[in-house]
Amino acid sequence: IGTGPIVVNQRIAPNDFNSEGEDWEILGTIVVGAGGSITVTLSDDGASDGSLIADAVRIERTGPLVAAAGVSSTPAAGITQADLDAVRLAALTYWSATGLTADEMDRLQSVSFVLADLPDAMLGGATSSTILIDINAAGYGWFVDDTPFDSSEFTLDADGNLVADETSAAFGKMDLLTVVMHELGHTLGYDDLGADEAGHDLMSESLNDSQRRLPVIEDAETSDIDDFFSTIAGGDNPLLN
Repeated sequence: IGTGPIVVNQRIAPNDFNSEGEDWEILGTIVVGAGGSITVTLSDDGASDGSLIADAVRIERTGPLVAAAGVSSTPAAGITQADLDAVRLAALTYWSATGLTADEMDRLQSVSFVLADLPDAMLGGATSSTILIDINAAGYGWFVDDTPFDSSEFTLDADGNLVADETSAAFGKMDLLTVVMHELGHTLGYDDLGADEAGHDLMSESLNDSQRRLPVIEDAETSDIDDFFSTIAGGDNPLLN
């Protein structure tokens, strides 16, 4: 994240991935705020062979999930990579329980997670190989759930949203599990949905503090939903509590 030289030895590591028959080397992930720009300069390391082979530079947009109310006026403390890694495992379990194929799960498990100081109200973003998570949730602070499979900190409101009240440890914070699952959804090919039309959908483009969203099981019966929560570590169904 940021600027500076990136050294690539194409003899030792000829490519990071192949897309449509072309080999690509990942040079890094750079966060650019609104109105910013990116400059990429390629040069050899001064060795006697003087060789440099590069046909193109590929830039992938992250497609950020943002805090619905903008940046918090009272910045909270950040989280650690260990916090993020623990929630990542729970998010993978949720997605697995929706019936993903082995190839889809392999795709999710291959993604790298990076903590970064993201600009403005950005909570997270995803490329094909990397998920970025803001270190302090745009100032709100993250709710890192020690019991991610019961959602006991949230209750279902009249609009179908899982929300935390003032007595909950999740109140006033952004739910890290929701954001990680949202960004994994992009890795699976799901696009952002407009907040006005899909405010309680996991893939909504913005998130309120004190709110949790879960993956949707298409055309599911109540028994299917029960099976879903039974699969993820025997948890209860928060939609029926």
